[in-house]
Amino acid sequence: MRVVRSTDLVEREKRWHWCFDLSQVSLKREGQRDVDS
Repeated sequence: MRVVRSTDLVEREKRWHWCFDLSQVSLKREGQRDVDS
């Protein structure tokens, strides 16, 4: 059970970091759009 839980936590961490990276990239794109316009 512990192994399953730990791997599940790792997957959650990866997903969270992936979503965070996506949000950061989208924020940068929005900023570039503001500068262009």
